[in-house]
Formats: sequence, C-alpha cells, structure tokens
Amino acid sequence: MRIQHFAGRNNIPVGCRSLVLSYGLMQHWLRQNDIQASVIFDNEQPVSWSAFIPAYPDHSIIPDEFNIGVFTARDHRGNGLGKLVMRHALYFIAMINPHAVVRYGSNYCYAFNNTYNTEIVRLGLTPDHCY
Repeated sequence: MRIQHFAGRNNIPVGCRSLVLSYGLMQHWLRQNDIQASVIFDNEQPVSWSAFIPAYPDHSIIPDEFNIGVFTARDHRGNGLGKLVMRHALYFIAMINPHAVVRYGSNYCYAFNNTYNTEIVRLGLTPDHCY
C-alpha cells in the first residue's frame, strides 16, 4: 500500500468516486477547484481517502476553516486506514494554516467524534464538528 496527496479537482483519482458514501456532498466537493485529498492505494486501486476543502472558498487568501471527510472501501474498514489517511490530510491542512479550524460531519460524525477530535488536536488545529 502507498499514500499520496493530490490537489485540485482534475488531479483527484477517478477511482475515489467509488468510495464515496455521501454522493451529494462529495460530488459537490469533487467539483470544487480547491479540493485536496490524501489517498491510500492498494495495488493502484484507491481504498481510502480523506478530502478537504476550505469552508468558505472566497473568504481569504489563507483559509482559516476547512471541511474534511474520510472514506474507506467497505472491505478495508477496521484496520486503521481511515485514521491514517485523515492524519495525512490534516498534516496538509496544518501546512496551509497551522491555526485552522477543521469541521467534520455527515451521518457518521458522532460515531467517530473522538477519533476526529484527537487527530485534529494532535496537530494543533481546532475541531468543530458536524457540518
């Protein structure tokens, strides 16, 4: 397995679309020019990815709030890939703005609330759940 980071909607691997749980939200994100994603590949197939976009794209040159989501293929869940790929994406958010607020959500946010909070705070960022 390998992990790689991508910036820009035209650079996100097409195979990531098949991992999307929330088609409405992620299809919206995939149309944003400023989307970035960290992707874990297994034999060149994306099996887990964490995407983020600025919460307010036109708000400032250096965004201070980001929305993040994590998606893992059903047959690869339960082995820490989601946490690993989220950590990788959070590292890139911290490089953009080390004081950023990171928002997360969806139907699953309460199930993974502690994981999100722990990982976000670990990098010195501020968590703000459920968009």
